[in-house]
Amino acid sequence: MIPPPPVSIRITGPFATALGAGDSLQAQNTALLVDGSIAQVNSNGRQYFLDIDSAASPSGDDIIKPALGPGRWFKQAGGGATGGTGATGATGATGPAGPTGPAGATGATGPQGPQGPTGATGATGATGPSGTAGSGSSTVATSQGTASTTYTDLATAGPAVTVTIPASGKALVIVTSSETNSGTLGGAFMGFAVSGATTVPASDTQAFSFVNGGNQAQTVQGSGTFYVSGLTAGSNTFTAKFRATVGTATFANRSITVIPLS
Repeated sequence: MIPPPPVSIRITGPFATALGAGDSLQAQNTALLVDGSIAQVNSNGRQYFLDIDSAASPSGDDIIKPALGPGRWFKQAGGGATGGTGATGATGATGPAGPTGPAGATGATGPQGPQGPTGATGATGATGPSGTAGSGSSTVATSQGTASTTYTDLATAGPAVTVTIPASGKALVIVTSSETNSGTLGGAFMGFAVSGATTVPASDTQAFSFVNGGNQAQTVQGSGTFYVSGLTAGSNTFTAKFRATVGTATFANRSITVIPLS
């Protein structure tokens, strides 16, 4: 007696489809199988058996002629009712984590939280440089004149201011007066001289001046402000000085202000 072929030769598949090329039952070479082989087709969930000697006419997916090899595949009748679901098997081991997905959109800003406690007071910063100190100002309101073309005092000298100049040797000097000269192209100049720790004569470069436009009396009141440097530190007196260009220059409401600068 010849023993039956092993089960591994009689059972083949499963196949994706019954007909066509690729992973189909029809595409299998039956010359490599034995009579009575059984195959499973997933697309219709049916089983087929191989009659190696049959030459029956093909009929859809009921009777299939192999693309290679002898015989015909016959579709089996439907099986019985599906059996009950078996017990769930044990959970397999967790696979490796997949790559991190892209970040989602930023959500809306939440409400502001309560204010936290006040922090400790920081260290005191370095002391800044000293500001101006000991500024002075003086005024003589009396109207008086001079015909001198060089700087001089009026009948009432001054005004004058004495201040202490710091080590910077700098000060801001402001001279103010009401000036008039009735001579033709007559001019009036109010400058200042420095005495004490520093000696500086009055000059036109640091003077408030006025020159009329012809043979007419004109009066102008104004100020000249000057940044003075190169002074010697210590007590310095700033005294107003006056001159005319021609004729008589008259001055009133004259004042001088000195602000030492650090």
